[in-house]
Amino acid sequence: MLSKIKVDRNLAFVSECIRTEGSINKNASFFSFGNSHVRLIQEFKNRLGKIMQDCKLYEYLHVHIDIPLNAKKDSIKIVSRNRKIEKFNLRTRNRFGKTVKELNFIDKVTSYPDIKIYKIFLDNKLFDVEINIFPDSRIKVKSILKVSAVIQLNIVAKSIKEYLKNILMIPEGRKSYIIYIPKVIKNSSKNILKEVISAVFSCEGWLAFLPGRKGIRTISLEMRSIQYIQDIADILSKFSIKCRISKNHEILTISGKKNLQSFLKNFRFIQPEKQEKLCTMMESYQKYSSYELENICLKALQEIDKPLTIYQIAQNIDKRRERTRQILKKLIEKNEVTEIKNNAPKPYLFVSNNLRNV
Repeated sequence: MLSKIKVDRNLAFVSECIRTEGSINKNASFFSFGNSHVRLIQEFKNRLGKIMQDCKLYEYLHVHIDIPLNAKKDSIKIVSRNRKIEKFNLRTRNRFGKTVKELNFIDKVTSYPDIKIYKIFLDNKLFDVEINIFPDSRIKVKSILKVSAVIQLNIVAKSIKEYLKNILMIPEGRKSYIIYIPKVIKNSSKNILKEVISAVFSCEGWLAFLPGRKGIRTISLEMRSIQYIQDIADILSKFSIKCRISKNHEILTISGKKNLQSFLKNFRFIQPEKQEKLCTMMESYQKYSSYELENICLKALQEIDKPLTIYQIAQNIDKRRERTRQILKKLIEKNEVTEIKNNAPKPYLFVSNNLRNV
């Protein structure tokens, strides 16, 4: 059966969702995927159905509620629409250096949209929790308690599970630090690699956007596996996308107009709001004429009022060094900027001659 399964666009998408945000159960025949965005869950189910139509799929809502550290299990009761939830557990964990206690329980999800109402009785106090599950959006929670919720899919399909584990090399159990992208996927066609990147960044990526000439426009990905981050960087390079990797090798960042344009051209975020944010980021890049760029460059030199390197000027006008060098060359030819020879490692400095009113 394993020999009949081939890596295509759908399997590549499903595998990287599970590798990053799912798990393969050691002692059972199922594997899981969970996320708080309903659109991503729906896309995963759609892709899975194209791979194998006869698999059994069970859908649950996993709810996590922060409670006082001294709370006892026998003092807690959970009621949902006159139905008592009998099974729940308490867990103490370290979160960002702080010890917290969680109340965890699961509930069945049968359809979308759905609104779950829970009454939490805790030490003779009543707390309301409302969880809104709507298509194409992230799960929304209303409560005075700190609550998080994700939808988890448990998929019973032994042949796919074995393929994910033995061919696509997704480890069983805890795996955050040891995952990597196997050659069977890494050496695939660009059409398949597009699905890999779209899945990974939809699951774990985020965007930072601050408009303006010196604004922030980045796409980032954080993973615990150093090898996985490098594998993603290698795949991005096949699409001429350069990225930076942090010193601890856990965060990958894409920035710069050319790189972001290539990302938008080749990949997509499954979540509509993420995709819209990326489009807005790209639209925010202002287009200037050569004369306007010269004015921006001169203004930066005049405001700082001291000789600057190409790198310093490029940072101030939010342009690449090569483009900044072209602008300076024109200004030198017009005698509006003077080039000053300096000692290494900064052999050239530039200063405005203050001939143009900007």
